[in-house]
Amino acid sequence: MQFTTTQAEIETRMSRYRNGSLMLTCGWIILGFAVMLGLFWFNSVKGGDIFWRALTGSVAVIAVVLIGLGNHYRRFA
Repeated sequence: MQFTTTQAEIETRMSRYRNGSLMLTCGWIILGFAVMLGLFWFNSVKGGDIFWRALTGSVAVIAVVLIGLGNHYRRFA
């Protein structure tokens, strides 16, 4: 039985898997940060300020994108 995978292909796949894991970890950490920012969201609605709503929404979108990309990288590594 002969393997046709070269060392460079294996290293590329491992690199993609590691990058995907890093994206997942950062995404979940940032999503937790967005949840903590969400505590101020109710205050901003009451006060009419748009800063906390915009910040929480944009951070949550960035986190979800990182989690999605991390899953994609790890699945197809």
